[in-house]
Amino acid sequence: MIPATPPVLVHGDLWRDNILAGPAGRPALIDPAVWYGWPEVDISMLWLSPRPAASRHFFETWEAIARPEPGWTGRAPLLHVREMLSVLAQRGGENGTADRLRAVLAPFRRRT
Repeated sequence: MIPATPPVLVHGDLWRDNILAGPAGRPALIDPAVWYGWPEVDISMLWLSPRPAASRHFFETWEAIARPEPGWTGRAPLLHVREMLSVLAQRGGENGTADRLRAVLAPFRRRT
């Protein structure tokens, strides 16, 4: 389901509110939850959370540089499960998180 890739250092909690402008106006990242994991973990966070204003250009540029395996947008929800579980643990089912999690996990549900 997820391409075999060596683990890389990822931010781990990358969403638009963790991207700020530094003193010179250049982007800066804050609030890292750094760990080693799949390279697509961070992009899945940005893809599935409220997106930055210039997101189309951002994602096109990321694809050109990172050259992810085809189908990364389809894998993004699966890589986002950890974050959805975290939101449920911290805030409960607000914002439809439980419904989104059920939808992502539905194909793996064992039918009896």
